[in-house]
Formats: sequence, C-alpha cells, structure tokens
Amino acid sequence: MTQRDAKVVLAYSSMSQMGLMTAGIGAGLLAPQAWPALLPAVTLYALHHAFAKGSLFFGVGVAGGGGGARPWVLLGQLLPSLARH
Repeated sequence: MTQRDAKVVLAYSSMSQMGLMTAGIGAGLLAPQAWPALLPAVTLYALHHAFAKGSLFFGVGVAGGGGGARPWVLLGQLLPSLARH
C-alpha cells in the first residue's frame, strides 16, 4: 500500500501469479489424472499473464517518460489493466 513505484507493484503481482501457477503444477503432480485439464489451464494462464503484464510494464515505462502521448498511453493500458483481476 505504501509502494509508489508502479513497476515494483507489478512485480509483486507477478510473484503472486507465479505462486498460483506453481500451485496448479503441484496439483497436477499430486493428481496425475488431472494433467489433461491442468496443463492447458496453467499454460493459458501463464500466457495471459505474460502478455497482460508485459503490456502494463511497457505502458508504465512509456507513461513515465513523459511527452505528449501520455493520455493515449494510459487509455491504451485500460484493457490490460482490467484483464489483471
């Protein structure tokens, strides 16, 4: 709550998401019969996280650089930010 650097907050969020993905892999190791359902779910979750978080990291870097494009960059970050919980 006291962190002011947006990239650090995004990194904290990535760590929690990696924990959820690890839990999915652990569930698959615990119950091998669940792998056919868990593997595509964890893979899709990882890809979704990579694209959404990558876009947000990029947007934070561009918006932090200043310039006249800042409102457009922030508007372009609306969809990825809504996709992240």
